[in-house]
Amino acid sequence: MSLGSLPVELLTSLGGFCAYTQLVSLARADHTFHAAIFNPILYKLNAVDVPRKSCLHWAVEHDSLSTLKLAIAYGADINDTDAENEAYVLRLLDEGPFDNEDIFYASPLHRAVLKRRPEMVRYLLDNNARMDVPLYQLCSCLSTDGLSLWFPLHFAICHGNDEILCLLLEHGALYSAKDSFDPGYRDSSHMIPLHWVHECEKLETAVAITERLVQRSIPVNVQDIYGGTALYYLVVLVMLEPAIILLRHGADPTLSDVSDRGVDMLNYCFHEADEKEIQRAWKVDPSKAEALIERRLGFAKLVIKGGVDVNGRIGHGAAPFSRPLFWALAATRDVRCVQLFLDAGADISSAVVENYHTESESLLRCFFDLFGEKQENHAWIWSPLKIDLRQHKESVCLLLENGARIDAVGDEYSALRKACELERNKGALTLLVENATLRNTELGHVAKLRECYMEDELIYKLLDGFYD
Repeated sequence: MSLGSLPVELLTSLGGFCAYTQLVSLARADHTFHAAIFNPILYKLNAVDVPRKSCLHWAVEHDSLSTLKLAIAYGADINDTDAENEAYVLRLLDEGPFDNEDIFYASPLHRAVLKRRPEMVRYLLDNNARMDVPLYQLCSCLSTDGLSLWFPLHFAICHGNDEILCLLLEHGALYSAKDSFDPGYRDSSHMIPLHWVHECEKLETAVAITERLVQRSIPVNVQDIYGGTALYYLVVLVMLEPAIILLRHGADPTLSDVSDRGVDMLNYCFHEADEKEIQRAWKVDPSKAEALIERRLGFAKLVIKGGVDVNGRIGHGAAPFSRPLFWALAATRDVRCVQLFLDAGADISSAVVENYHTESESLLRCFFDLFGEKQENHAWIWSPLKIDLRQHKESVCLLLENGARIDAVGDEYSALRKACELERNKGALTLLVENATLRNTELGHVAKLRECYMEDELIYKLLDGFYD
């Protein structure tokens, strides 16, 4: 009688007395032995073997989803870490790290996240893999206790990618290193989870994490050892969407000296990269451009509502000093932004102070300077603008309506004089003649300029417009 003629039940019973090597040999004997009898026995035995020998962990290491599915189907513990039990791993918090750095305890989910295998992560989560299984020493990251005991969320944040992080968040992951959520947790630098949101590669991920954390009552005004808040770190990178979420949940923009009590945050409303993105969007998707502008306005409104001084000085050092209103005019092409600061009490007369002895109002004069050649004696903030002055017409007109001066005290340089210089290339004087009134300049100053430009028929004639 041949081995193949024996009843399947008898062959299956024989399998229980065979070692791995014997089972492997039998499974390779013919197709029937492999598919129906001995290969399933191999899986059943191996799936429940110690993790370091189990096909469960082999599958994750070698990116074999089919093997992973078979291992789970044949009874493998989806949460097994190779530790005696979970309590043993948790005791390491009290006992300190092992001397042997080669020893580690990790579940298949830990490994799949670390290996960046999203399909495996999804399958494990869909099959009820726990997200609170403690791991030990799979990575070299240390907690404030000097230990390396982490949950899968830690690996998604620090070693995974956005896709895997989103999978864990979608399945309810809330913590990375504790068996209960602690809203007051701080690391050795006094930083809370919100402080690290700015590290997200994708803005959508940062928004999702911020929403989840504030819903769990994470304090939003915690300062790290340098005085920085989570809001500050987001604003510095112009991540305005999650910053708006924090402001709506009570973040105080005036809290930190790092951001000059919030004045610096207003400055980031006028970030060059943000304005370039808006201008690009106007060309291909006007609705997106409008959304970006509304985002900027919404952020500025919330920062101002939070108590930031709209007349606070931006930056440090020597003059010239600028304030937010100047940048609302110069860095944006949005009259609504200028109106917002005026409504909040921005002072036109002190929006720019060139030096301690300047008596003239310098806002429009310094603005017109940006359209001429760069002045060597001016600070770096006065980089020339390479755009059409007409794009700022509405904002200039609004300032004129609110009394912005274009003349000067004594022999100081004025906005009107600069406009005369720019007329042929930029049409600046025409803009002022058509929109300024005697509320904006003394006629005596106009008369002085007419004397200077008697030989220039174009400028002389335009200046006559102030007498009409």
